[in-house]
Amino acid sequence: HALGSGFLEKVYENALVHELRKSGFAVAQQHPMVVRYDGIVVGEYTVDLLVEHVVLVELKVAKAIDDIHRAQCLNYLKATLYGAVVRPLGRPSRLSAAVPRSAARGSSTANSWR
Repeated sequence: HALGSGFLEKVYENALVHELRKSGFAVAQQHPMVVRYDGIVVGEYTVDLLVEHVVLVELKVAKAIDDIHRAQCLNYLKATLYGAVVRPLGRPSRLSAAVPRSAARGSSTANSWR
């Protein structure tokens, strides 16, 4: 991508938000999310980006996606019932994505964001 490597995550986040909004997507940065377990709220965390109120984007400045990044993504999916995307920043790479079945079917439980 045009920025190249070596920047802090926030620089890539701002650039990605700019590109997504140019493409017509609704994007919220540093969006608070509730974490659910066994049907109850057990905590909160902040997702890097929430796109179209459906897809979580967790940004990582890394050479590659590691197993811990995938595990984090899957835990976010389980806790929030959203789709998620994991992509290393600062260098070209493959995109990793996961979408839970409930979100893919348009389930109302996928809209538990606030």
